[in-house]
Amino acid sequence: MKRPFKHTLEIVAAWVAVGVALCAGVLGLVGPLLGGLSPGLQGSVGFVSETVAAMLLPGGLLTAVVAVATLLRRLWWPGAALATIALIILVPELWMSLQGSAGRSPGDSRALRVAAVNLATENDEDSLMEGALREIDADVLVLSEFTSSWASRLEEWFAGDYPHRWQAAAPDRPGYYVEGLRLAIWSRIPAVGDHEVLSLSGCSPQIRVPLHWRGRAFALYGIHPWKPYPLGLYHVAWRDRQKILEWVRRERLPTVVAGDFNAPPGSAFIQRLRLLGLANASESVCGRAPVTWPMHPFMFAPIRVAIAHVMHSEELVAVGFRRGMATNSDHAPVLAELAWQDE
Repeated sequence: MKRPFKHTLEIVAAWVAVGVALCAGVLGLVGPLLGGLSPGLQGSVGFVSETVAAMLLPGGLLTAVVAVATLLRRLWWPGAALATIALIILVPELWMSLQGSAGRSPGDSRALRVAAVNLATENDEDSLMEGALREIDADVLVLSEFTSSWASRLEEWFAGDYPHRWQAAAPDRPGYYVEGLRLAIWSRIPAVGDHEVLSLSGCSPQIRVPLHWRGRAFALYGIHPWKPYPLGLYHVAWRDRQKILEWVRRERLPTVVAGDFNAPPGSAFIQRLRLLGLANASESVCGRAPVTWPMHPFMFAPIRVAIAHVMHSEELVAVGFRRGMATNSDHAPVLAELAWQDE
């Protein structure tokens, strides 16, 4: 008996969905691992891989929904293929979510509290930020998009706190607006040497400060590389990430890297930092990193990604991690509590 045209069309559409899901899954899972020591693949292939890796969880959920719909239409083979792809994507995510603690900070007085906060350049009137920063009560604040306006407000709020302060500003370049491209570190613990600033191709300044805590020195890197979206900016982000990796690779002190990475945990950039021996504090404590952007109330939750991180070398261990209170910034702050591994 000849199949109805509608049924044939459904079969073709189901197998097309299998092909799309398979290609996306391979790009998202395997793509970030390619490229050797560089931060992933270059060009449009690298951009697509970065995008798919960032959206892997919602993509897996969508694949699961399409698999159920396909099976309900009794299209068994494409439905089984879609279900298999969805499981390959979602099971590791579920497994990571079940690892570690519930993400509550234990409040150990011996722990170093490091926070990454993106203040947001255009977030001029934020009545919630002061409360969020006081609730975090970090020993070290890594502040992205640190403008002169934010400097004045933070000085007013914390005039008697954070006595050690450093700032990285992008050099003036004709045609570039650099006010929001400053990065600051405010600290309650002192430095043991001069700070170092790395200006990247995207006019985005990064900063390194050697700090002294509990009788030892460690290097704190505050970073905020260029965002990899849209496609036209991906090559700038790729070069920025490459320079940061080369910078951190030369480090000989115990290391903490914190800030707005503009990269989700599955990205090639985070993968390369792991290869340098750095662990993500959020994953150690919570199993997986909590989403931090974009945090607008109207934004559909599965579209949000985790791009604010605190990573550390093996001399340190994460004993607590959590996302801070919501503010009017489109980024959520994060707080990691770190301790020396041998204490």
